Amino acid sequence: MFKNLILLIIFFTAPFAAWADPIKSDIYWAVLRSDSANLVHPGIEIFRFQEQRQFSNELSNSACEGDEVAHGKLEAAAALGSATANTALAWLYGKRHCHYFQNNPELVTSLYKRAAEQGYPIAMTNYGIKLLRGEGTAKNHYVGTVYLLNAAISGWGNAGLFLAEHILLGVNAEYDRDVAQALYDEFRTSAYNDELIGSVENLLAQH
Repeated sequence: MFKNLILLIIFFTAPFAAWADPIKSDIYWAVLRSDSANLVHPGIEIFRFQEQRQFSNELSNSACEGDEVAHGKLEAAAALGSATANTALAWLYGKRHCHYFQNNPELVTSLYKRAAEQGYPIAMTNYGIKLLRGEGTAKNHYVGTVYLLNAAISGWGNAGLFLAEHILLGVNAEYDRDVAQALYDEFRTSAYNDELIGSVENLLAQH
């Protein structure tokens, strides 16, 4: 019900011109009419990962400082298929200030993808952004958008605001203020990144 509500909001904010022109890259509401959206995991509620996420984050923070034991435990958990461990490992390998930083965007993105395909909203968000930007993978605005929407609907509001920010910037996504406003209105209360919230609010005020 909640998911259908969000999709309807995006549907009704889509400009009529987008429906009239099949060539137009109307990626924000394409999810409503494409069977390929079913290939993207719908997402699992973020609260279900709370304990696993805390454990994986503690390991990645210790490994970032050079703790070999923590790094080994994190790699082992990731190898066993833990979505939170794969996500934390991607963060560890992607942060330049960390001891285990690897200048390998493809590796980082592949780890996010592995966890995103299990429905972990934070991984879905990071992988969706990678797809929008073409970092460590080929650009795919449509699939990236679907991942971000599903992550937001699964309780990780940051995903909805990241998508709104990209839309308002119009760099890696098609500009549409109405869609960005709808995303902000729906996911502002479940977002936890004050800097991101402020950025979206400033961009909305400017447009």
